[in-house]
Amino acid sequence: MIKEQIKQEIDKCIDAETKHTIAYIQKCYDLLLPYIKDKYENSRYIIQFSIQQFERIPIISCAAQFKMAIDNLHIISNLFSSSEPDWLDYINIEWNHKEIRFLLEKIKSLLPKESFGNKLYTEVANNLTEDERRKYVGFILDSTHRNGLKTRWNKDIIENTTLNCIVLYSICKKDYQMNLFLSFYYNLLDRINSSSEHQLARDIAENLLMIGYNENLQAESYYGACRCYTAAHNPIAGLLYLNIALNNLAIRRQPIPQQFAFDILWQVLKIMRELQMPQEECISFVTTEFEKLNCDEYKKLSFYHTTLSLRVASIDKSAPSKIFDFLNENRELIFKNIKHSAMPWLTLLHGIHEIFPALNFPGLQLYENTLKAAVEEDDNEMLLNLYENKKLVSHLKELLVKLNSTREHDDYSKDNQTALILAKRVLSQAVQEENPSNYIIAMQPKTDFTFVLPSNTQTGMYQKVNIEDVDGKEYKLSYQEIEKLEFLLQMDNSDAAMWIGKGDDSFYNMILLQDMYRFDTLKNLNEINLKDIQQNTIGQLRYSKEDKKNNASIYCKSKYDLKAEGEFLYKILENCFLPIPKVAARIFFMKDLEISHFPHQLFVDNRNNLFVGECMPTANVISTELFLKTNFKEPLHKDFSKAFWIPADSGELTFQVILSKLEETFQRYKIDIHRESSPITSLHSDLNIICAHGANNISETEWFYANEKPLIETNSIIGKGKLLILLVCHSGTITQSFQDNAMHTIIKRYIQMGYSSVIAPMWSLATDIIPKWLSTFLKYMEAEDYVVDAVFKANMQVKDEFIAPSAWACLHLFGNPYLQICDKPRIEILEKGKN
Repeated sequence: MIKEQIKQEIDKCIDAETKHTIAYIQKCYDLLLPYIKDKYENSRYIIQFSIQQFERIPIISCAAQFKMAIDNLHIISNLFSSSEPDWLDYINIEWNHKEIRFLLEKIKSLLPKESFGNKLYTEVANNLTEDERRKYVGFILDSTHRNGLKTRWNKDIIENTTLNCIVLYSICKKDYQMNLFLSFYYNLLDRINSSSEHQLARDIAENLLMIGYNENLQAESYYGACRCYTAAHNPIAGLLYLNIALNNLAIRRQPIPQQFAFDILWQVLKIMRELQMPQEECISFVTTEFEKLNCDEYKKLSFYHTTLSLRVASIDKSAPSKIFDFLNENRELIFKNIKHSAMPWLTLLHGIHEIFPALNFPGLQLYENTLKAAVEEDDNEMLLNLYENKKLVSHLKELLVKLNSTREHDDYSKDNQTALILAKRVLSQAVQEENPSNYIIAMQPKTDFTFVLPSNTQTGMYQKVNIEDVDGKEYKLSYQEIEKLEFLLQMDNSDAAMWIGKGDDSFYNMILLQDMYRFDTLKNLNEINLKDIQQNTIGQLRYSKEDKKNNASIYCKSKYDLKAEGEFLYKILENCFLPIPKVAARIFFMKDLEISHFPHQLFVDNRNNLFVGECMPTANVISTELFLKTNFKEPLHKDFSKAFWIPADSGELTFQVILSKLEETFQRYKIDIHRESSPITSLHSDLNIICAHGANNISETEWFYANEKPLIETNSIIGKGKLLILLVCHSGTITQSFQDNAMHTIIKRYIQMGYSSVIAPMWSLATDIIPKWLSTFLKYMEAEDYVVDAVFKANMQVKDEFIAPSAWACLHLFGNPYLQICDKPRIEILEKGKN
């Protein structure tokens, strides 16, 4: 019930005015907080669902939740204590390696063979003396402090530290040092995330939540989850966890220790950095509260480093000079703590180079050289190599392997952040070196791997993450070898595949045709504002055979008028040209996230200065991985089943007109008709055709409309199938969100469900074209044409009558271009044909 209630509140936000949305989000919290108050199981049930709902409205939910966090911070700031941590005397004890080896053997004998991070093993602490316990804690903290110099931990360090965390829980519980335990846990989460083991970090944060409920430390454990998710580039989740923590602290009304108060203030800055939202009033308030804590000098460096990095991430032009001034004013302090400060400050200085490439600050170079000399190369190699453009392909492959552990699609599109940074560099290098193998590797994270990411949702309470130490030089993707890739793509001899990717500073493309590769730099795409074109031109396209100017009467457009519309559109898009090979008969696109929104049929063919969509059959196959996957899918068989859904019972006249014009097509091709707005069962035919209205935000809402009312539960309408046609306005649009690295499109839902091919309009679909388009398309599909050819022929039939690109270019093909009536999957047929 609570899931439905929260979803309803988020649904209200979709079309609401901004001033009302805050109340709806507050209502979600009003439902959530009492529900999770006492039971971890309730938290496990509802929190991830709530995060997914908030991610549907990312800008609204971030703004509202951040305001709530600052309001909560004002409420609890008077509880902050400036007293130093109470565990300092506890850990002030010497130990030696001989003692620790003895204790290790003793502790191993006390732990079960399979131990869990959320379990309290009292027998461990009970069988150690107080001195032994303190010495072992000292050993854990000292070892972790030394390992803190490494930005990336290997498998041994991670496994040993997580095991020590289990021991630390037992000891700290017995010795009333849970604040020490929590502080250690937070630092552990940071380092696991910086090691790109994001799924493991989330699992460890979940362990902490279980401990929090067992120990009545919900605020502290939810803060830990906030820290984990923010470090994994998920500020929406981070804000939800932070607000739950702050709400608990406000209710508890107990003094908040200095260390925890610092952590909270520091985390607010990190969230602002992740959101790239430097609110001066908030920064001032947080800084004032930090100064009241009288923290040690290392915390001071950490706090102000984050404040300055927030300004760099937000492209604040004053940031470089402010950093230079801070370094000059705090030189002695930085050099005194240089071992642990070197890597963070070096990273910040390299961030300046990335964001302000034209900047010339000779003084910063002196600091950069000093910091670099202090950094230990061991386990900092990836970042150092990134700064110097070394071994990039090897490191990218390491990250791609680590991403295999991510379970959820929504998490993957945030976990891939570092991989995307590397992929840009690799892409540029691959073009310079004309290396198709490396280009393909770079495109994996850049074309949204979540379309094909296997579902690995955790079903039980525990699921182990497989940690791997990967040597990128030795690792190869299954299709990295070009000969294998050519075979697996199984393209017809005259067909071309084009990968369009964004490198460091330019768009590039790689073309495969007849076993030959070619690379190009697409300077023309760098010189135009693609987002502006999408918003103000393509997003506004709408075919209409009638027009009305000022106070004149309505008149029907002539062929000259419609042709002029096409010429006007071409003039706007003429710089969106691509180098198409002269002998290409068809072309299939795999596009970078940064250009995924552009309709592939409206690229301009440089051979003839016409739109590509009117020159040859085209398809957006999304990614290399999806192209390969669909070649193994079952084809359509003779007499394949067909179904058509239209919400005619809504009473809208438009749908009745469409039905009447399609009656002959329905009869000829034996199509089952479904007229209910809420069908009893979802459509499960081989070919499912959906006809309804869609808004220009359908990529976010995934709603259909009938008679001006939203049909929200669209997942109950469309079941499984092989080919899907969405006669729904804007349903082919692809958008991006600031809060992840993914394509947002309703198409993805159906590709993930198993559809091989999806056809959908990338702007407003004119109902006039539907009868001609659909009857032509079905005619050629029944004649055993490829789906890509059937779409092209149907579009050209529409062009003959309706002329304007807003009509004929509207319906685009996504996914498998080679779907057709056949006996066996394509890969099997062609493999046998070659034997």
